[in-house]
Amino acid sequence: MTTPRALIAAIGSTLASARAAIDAPDTSAIPGMTLNTAQTVTANKTWTPGVLAAQTPIAFHLTGAANTANTATVECPDVYLQLNRTVQFATGAVASQRAVKILAPTYAFVGASTITTAATLYVDAAPAAGANATLTNSWALWVDAGNTRLDGGLALTPAVVAGSVPTALSLVGAANTTNTATTEVPDVLFNLGRTVEWATGAITSQRFVKILAPTIAFVAGSTVTNAATLYVDAAPAAGANATLTNSYSVWVDAGTTRLDGTVLFNGAITADTTDGSAAPGAIEINKPSGKCSVAIGAASVVVTNSFVTAASHVICTLQFVDATFTQILTVVPGAGSFTITGNAVATAATKVAFLVVN
Repeated sequence: MTTPRALIAAIGSTLASARAAIDAPDTSAIPGMTLNTAQTVTANKTWTPGVLAAQTPIAFHLTGAANTANTATVECPDVYLQLNRTVQFATGAVASQRAVKILAPTYAFVGASTITTAATLYVDAAPAAGANATLTNSWALWVDAGNTRLDGGLALTPAVVAGSVPTALSLVGAANTTNTATTEVPDVLFNLGRTVEWATGAITSQRFVKILAPTIAFVAGSTVTNAATLYVDAAPAAGANATLTNSYSVWVDAGTTRLDGTVLFNGAITADTTDGSAAPGAIEINKPSGKCSVAIGAASVVVTNSFVTAASHVICTLQFVDATFTQILTVVPGAGSFTITGNAVATAATKVAFLVVN
């Protein structure tokens, strides 16, 4: 008869052998797997399912348990990869280190066939609210901190929804503090400053940022008072201790700006201006707008201006009431200058404002 002590010793020996088998490195094909949450696996493990034919194989399938009465106010992840430890390498540069790495599969068929949409990683949807549950925010994917890098293209195709107020893309700027002094900090940066090469052939239009206009419809007759394809709320505002010398809603730093449709100005138009009227007579003002003066005893004035060509439109307005020089008769543009001529010689220095339109 086996004594209790001998039986316990035999069971202990068997458990020790099982533990050794689990801890040993294993690269063999495993037809199935049972996870024991109390077991710690200390060695590397490679999970290599066997090759199957004429089946619908799944290498790893986890079905979450429909637990009840989970501990109140405590998060309960279904899958938890605890990688927050320190990993030390031998000295030497590493090109890339990715803690979780998924390599893309290759799909093939016996004969010509099509997969309409394929993905290496797919998330079905954001968590849904069940009985008695309110989800203040619900995300299908949440990256809590750090930069997110996408080396390939990005396609956003929101699902069609009804009876809601959907937003396809929403960016909320962070209210950062103590930004690096004297350094610009853009909220959104599209770095398109590279060289793009095409095969030989003419292209009618190439637009690097392109917004197509939506069509707005209603179930029944309704009105949108103002609609815009692109809307900018206002120019940046000055907060505590800030002085903005110039503040713009839209700033096109260089190049020609083309507006093919009607332009409606509901506010004042301001051009970059130089006032040279304090020095009557011929003057050089290389700005699209400016002020000059017709000298005493002269009936005209020449303004040298790099913005002007022979095809320019130069709009001029008298800004002084002179006894004799009371009208502007002609404004003649040329290559790099224009001449303003009045109805008579000026009795006093007569100020004229101009605007160049090309």
